Amino acid sequence: MCTINYGGVRMNICEMIIKSNIFVDQTMFILLEVLFGILLLYALLYEMFPSLGSKLTVKRGKESQQKFIIVYTMLSPIVMLIFSIIEVEILKGYKLIIVIVNLIFLFWLTNYSNWFRNKIIGFFNKLQSKEEKH
Repeated sequence: MCTINYGGVRMNICEMIIKSNIFVDQTMFILLEVLFGILLLYALLYEMFPSLGSKLTVKRGKESQQKFIIVYTMLSPIVMLIFSIIEVEILKGYKLIIVIVNLIFLFWLTNYSNWFRNKIIGFFNKLQSKEEKH
């Protein structure tokens, strides 16, 4: 299934991926942090330059606030779990501060970033409006 024939040479793609160290803890940690940083940077730019978005204003009710708390409550243990299981040399001595900074950024995203909060509400609205066929 993972073997392909390329120019008369048989190559095992699965073996190549595993040997390439893509899935090593250090690579995955850096990838996750870069993706989280890009997400955070986009949200910050969206806040700093409101012309990127709509000019409408919304006052969120209790139900929306509960959804933000639910998302933070679901994502924060995942952030802590990732750092508790990853053994990366560059983290030695800095795990606690990196976890705290990531949790602060996650809290800001889920409770203060207009763009991310709109994404959360959109996600829950899609879940609620989904029709099931039985």
